[in-house]
Amino acid sequence: MGAWGEGPFDNDRALDWLGDLASAPDLGFIREALAVAVGDPDAPEYLDSDDAAAALAAAEIVAALQGYARFPLPQNAVSWLMDHCELPGGPLVPLAREAVTRVLTSSELQELWAESATYGAWKAETEGLLKRLVVP
Repeated sequence: MGAWGEGPFDNDRALDWLGDLASAPDLGFIREALAVAVGDPDAPEYLDSDDAAAALAAAEIVAALQGYARFPLPQNAVSWLMDHCELPGGPLVPLAREAVTRVLTSSELQELWAESATYGAWKAETEGLLKRLVVP
């Protein structure tokens, strides 16, 4: 896991996802990352770490659209948000909450963090994201 911190953008996969977000014209790319994390009844018991990291990054963008961003945000996230601030993130909040909950409870990413000395900090950061995903 290429991570240097506990935040949603503090890993290689999230930054790769964020780079791809730059060309997204609407919320479809964000919705897709969240939907992959939520999965379906035939999905594996746990979520792959790359998909989980992308889901956390997407959920952070949803929180930011609602006015509950974690600062500092990467510059390319700020740029995308400035260009798309009129998009209604509210409809994605329930999906984002479900995705973050799955990352916290049934994901390879959670398992990897559980093996680290900073698991408590990652868990607190991720639970904080969940709290910032306020249903409108």
